[in-house]
Amino acid sequence: MRHGSHAGAPNNLPVEVSSFIGRDGDISRGVALLAETRLLTLTGAGGCGKTRLAQRIAGRVLHRYPGGAWWAELARLTDEGLIADEVADVLGVRVPPGRDAVNTLSAYLQTEPALVVIDNCEHLIAGVAAFVQRLLRSTPGIAVLATSREPLAIEGEVTWRVPSLSLPPAGCETPEALGRYDAVRLFIERAVQADPDFCLTSENAPAVARICQQLDGIPLALELAAVRVRSLTTERISAALDDRFGLLAARRRGVVPRQETLRASVNWSHELLGPEERVLFRRLGIFAGGFTMDAADSVAGFDPVDDRAPLEVLTRLVDKSLVHLDGPGRYRLLEAVRQYALGRLADAGETEVLHERHLAWAGNLARTLESEATDAHPAALDELEAEHANLRAALEWAAASGRHGRALEIVGSLAFFWAQHGHYREAASWESRLVDSSGATGGQALARARWGCAYIRFYGGDAVGAYERAHIGLAGAKAIGDSSTAARCLHTMGAGLILTDPILARQHLIQAAELADTAQDEWCLADALQIIAYTYLAEGDHRLAVPFLEEAFPICDRRGNQFQRGWHHGGMGWVAAQRGQMPVAEREVRRAIEVGRTVGDPTLEVWACELLCLVLVMAGRPQAMAAELETLLDARHEWGGLGEALIPTFAARARLLEDPAGVAAELEPIAAALIEGGELIDGSHLMEQAARAALEAGRPVEAIRLAALGEEAAPTGVVPLRGPDGARGGGAPTRGSGGLRPAARLPRLPRR
Repeated sequence: MRHGSHAGAPNNLPVEVSSFIGRDGDISRGVALLAETRLLTLTGAGGCGKTRLAQRIAGRVLHRYPGGAWWAELARLTDEGLIADEVADVLGVRVPPGRDAVNTLSAYLQTEPALVVIDNCEHLIAGVAAFVQRLLRSTPGIAVLATSREPLAIEGEVTWRVPSLSLPPAGCETPEALGRYDAVRLFIERAVQADPDFCLTSENAPAVARICQQLDGIPLALELAAVRVRSLTTERISAALDDRFGLLAARRRGVVPRQETLRASVNWSHELLGPEERVLFRRLGIFAGGFTMDAADSVAGFDPVDDRAPLEVLTRLVDKSLVHLDGPGRYRLLEAVRQYALGRLADAGETEVLHERHLAWAGNLARTLESEATDAHPAALDELEAEHANLRAALEWAAASGRHGRALEIVGSLAFFWAQHGHYREAASWESRLVDSSGATGGQALARARWGCAYIRFYGGDAVGAYERAHIGLAGAKAIGDSSTAARCLHTMGAGLILTDPILARQHLIQAAELADTAQDEWCLADALQIIAYTYLAEGDHRLAVPFLEEAFPICDRRGNQFQRGWHHGGMGWVAAQRGQMPVAEREVRRAIEVGRTVGDPTLEVWACELLCLVLVMAGRPQAMAAELETLLDARHEWGGLGEALIPTFAARARLLEDPAGVAAELEPIAAALIEGGELIDGSHLMEQAARAALEAGRPVEAIRLAALGEEAAPTGVVPLRGPDGARGGGAPTRGSGGLRPAARLPRLPRR
């Protein structure tokens, strides 16, 4: 879990990059309201301070929520179907394909009270309302704090319109008296940041008071006006505001609403920009979720912006508070300002050309980082995560504008990123919108995208769906002579069969390795060789497994593929365990765990922790095994699917040698619950493990009954796993791209 700057409970509350002025009473009011309701929505016009106030309230109540406070920013999201996934992502919860995201979140949030903060809901208001309503009903211990320009309008909601900063009354014009009002304090602080020589005096105090009143105490409007003290006196700033608001009032009879106040303030700031500044400002609105200097240069740095000047122009926009720093080397426009910039972009007739340049930049980014993401290099994966909102926006526009081929190229390039960072449902959404709707057209881009979506399904736990889609992708790849993609499709088909049919799995994997070698696809070659080794380990034959592990390792080592290095260590640990070399097994498995943590892959980490538990119990160290189970307890939220069943399953399986009868009794209800919930592969294999435990306990009749239940539940095409002696085997772990969650992928213990 990520932690913000707040101490105490876990959280990802944003780090404040500028000082927070006043609002002590507002914070206290929000804290009190949140103690009385499970859903508090802060409403108000853009720029009124909803986001900053929500940050402060959440930080103040953090002690109430041992499960943490989790901030989900929706401004960059356009698909309401991904709201639950966005919240799951900030919590570190992975939602496998085919799983209900709200149910998965609810299962994780059941354990401890938590606060979910959802910022910028207005453009997805119906979807947010439906999501929040379901989450609150299914998860009694949580509360939701939302910010929106309008209420969610659901049962139990308390709405609070965020007031303006406190304003001086008419006639209050002395520096001493003005210093008591938050609007004045904010204006003065931001003015001093712009011009260190600025101070409130008897001469400028009346003008400062008028500015705060003219701007209705709206924080963003005050900040935009304050930066002008570099070049204008406060009297001239006030006079300029009078001119603009007078025009607005003439158009609308009566008092100017706060939203128009803000727009007039932004509009005035825009009019004071130089020609290059105006052009760059409106073009930067195309970015969703922020941007780097290089991205701004690539997308927006063309005529009439001098290609040597974007950094200088961008710096001036930061100085004028129209662009904000958002961490080292990263910039963003506040959402209200971004919407204004997009309007200016449309007025200039540049919307399509900027979307086109943004799409080209996004496609190049995905292609450039694909190789490093394939090898699980953390820096590449982190960069793609930082630009995920931009990649999503580029895909949205490509799909809407009929540029399906270019969208498919991006989908194919993002396969490893989406898989390893758990964006399974997002990938499934694009699969439905782009891949499945493309028919037989699309060439290599479609074939690669089909494989990518199959791989993500496999990695996320949908082995059956992955096999079906990889099979379709294989036909397409063969039709156009794309050997690399054909090899990857065969690889994914074989990997999905480790548990159900290891012999057929090896046939697919051997073909994949041969094709990959011909196509010089080293990732696929090394991965196929490793999985072949795992099929032998699943059957208890470590002698045949070792040569494949040893052949694969130099390839992944040369490429620096941390992911494959981790699975090599895990495989060698499993080999050592089958040989009875427990110290070696423990050392290798701990290396695998460390790699899983380093690359951020919970699949590898959780599987290796599970194997370590078994190694420790086989070595006669039950206390050490109990400590590792605690590690699994901490990591289980990454999986979502098994929830509370995960740890008792591991604990029961680890005691198989000591108490097989007890294991059988514990596994049967867990397996039955999985089957009843539709998890047929997981449930049927877990039931087979219960049967094995009963057989080990000397209860053959019970074993036959449990085995029959497992076979009856197994979906069509799933066959029992048999060992080299023809006996039914225990479960076997699939690879990190594995189709089953850990509890159904248990390493086989040696026979007594």
